[in-house]
Amino acid sequence: MRLKISLLPVTFLAVILSLAVACSEASAPAALPTSGGEPPAATPVPTQALQAARDFAQGHQQIDQEWDQFHAEFDQWRTGLASCDRSTALIALRGFTADFSDISRRTSNLPRSASTKSSGDRLIEVAEKEESALRQLRDRWHPNSADLFEAVDQARSAAAVAQKEVSDDLADLRESTSPEELDDAKEFSEAFDVVSEDWDKLHDSYKTLKGELADLSKTDVTDRLATLIKDLDGIKSAIDDLPSSDTSKSMIS
Repeated sequence: MRLKISLLPVTFLAVILSLAVACSEASAPAALPTSGGEPPAATPVPTQALQAARDFAQGHQQIDQEWDQFHAEFDQWRTGLASCDRSTALIALRGFTADFSDISRRTSNLPRSASTKSSGDRLIEVAEKEESALRQLRDRWHPNSADLFEAVDQARSAAAVAQKEVSDDLADLRESTSPEELDDAKEFSEAFDVVSEDWDKLHDSYKTLKGELADLSKTDVTDRLATLIKDLDGIKSAIDDLPSSDTSKSMIS
């Protein structure tokens, strides 16, 4: 089955607007540039790993932009912090920590495959460290919390390095994959989704039969097993008919 990433809109602006009134008249952060073109693609073998890598690249691009936006809004708030009282600052920090938890959670949910596991692990590690630093700042903040802000800055720097490394890795995967291989992988994946769905239904039917054995006659059981075997033969034929290419031959076997 192909893995998919759902979009999560950035929700920090309400916090920033309230802080602008309470703390300062700081200007809104400049809009972050977005990269053009298609999201990076991945290595062509195996097909499911390729699809996961493509979805990983798309999900990473979205998270990366939101991560940058989070930093821009956090920096805007920090600029006006000098005139903030403690209660206002703590409310803002709780909001920032909750918002970053969403980014960290989505990082953990990026598609995993042989080609993306290492990149995913790096992003999860730096996201967890930045989230931990923000929680420490939230829980221990006082007007002169220079050391706590320094810990956040260090975590952010480490995250920036990891994000750049992951982007470079994804660019390498994109360059190593031809358009023909991507087309082959997409065609195979779509066809296999249908087969996989039928296979899941067959397994569900078998589990249902096992649960009803005590209430069925031998003839009933034999007839339903015959139907399952017939359905499995159909699945085998569908597998034989899957689109075959250098990318998918071994998986079909």
